[in-house]
Amino acid sequence: MIVLLTGPPGVGKTTLLKNVAQHVQNHKGGPRVFGFYSAERRDADNKRCAFDMVAFEGSNIGGGGGGSADGSSTSSTGGAAASGRCTLADMEPVPAGERRPAVGKYRVHLTEFEDFTSQHFASFFDAPIAESGNIITLSGKKVFFLDEIGKMELFSKKFVADTKRLLESGCVVLATVSQKGSGFCEEVREWPDAKLITLERANREKTAPVIEKEIVAELLQAVAQAPPEQSSAPAMKKSSEEPYSVAADEPAPKRQRGRWKQKAGHTDLKNTTARS
Repeated sequence: MIVLLTGPPGVGKTTLLKNVAQHVQNHKGGPRVFGFYSAERRDADNKRCAFDMVAFEGSNIGGGGGGSADGSSTSSTGGAAASGRCTLADMEPVPAGERRPAVGKYRVHLTEFEDFTSQHFASFFDAPIAESGNIITLSGKKVFFLDEIGKMELFSKKFVADTKRLLESGCVVLATVSQKGSGFCEEVREWPDAKLITLERANREKTAPVIEKEIVAELLQAVAQAPPEQSSAPAMKKSSEEPYSVAADEPAPKRQRGRWKQKAGHTDLKNTTARS
């Protein structure tokens, strides 16, 4: 299952993704959480000066910018790619002899970004499925959270290749994607059978909690129903834990022409209208 969040910059895509990840990670018997999200870095005058990438694995998801994967704090100047945080882009002068792609006044740290993201994609694809006796446990399943697929990130061909592999893998994924832009961004927004949710500034305080709850329920359900991954063990035993769910009488979304559309009377997730 693939769920995609899009919308204008500042609408709350990253915040929604982080909140969903927090619920999924805290769900008893739930899946392992992998991936990363973007975070602003601010200077002593509280002015934005850079963008960082922060890992979910082992980090404090709800920490408003996160810590390193080992739980230690990260300095205001960023961290090495091997930690839970790296620099995506900043406004620092480019060292002599080095070239960095530019987006406005920001320069993208392409090598550091590629090292960081490829490490976390690899840890997701290489993660073993946990088994207890002959039963594959729900905690052995996994979800990848990706924030974001946007202009800065797409300077990296390695990131594009890893993202394509992720979307083609059949794994459970929640990702944010830029609302504008052609090329790979457009390809992702039109990904077959993906659920595309467009966030809008109007009434977002009311609609965001509803969307958040529904996404959590759907991700957990998708993980629970996913077939065993690279294992010869019998089918997974059903968990007795009730998923984080919406009202019991709420109908399941119906697929229409490769997209998902919520039944009338409920939130229209497709039309509930970036860096967030």
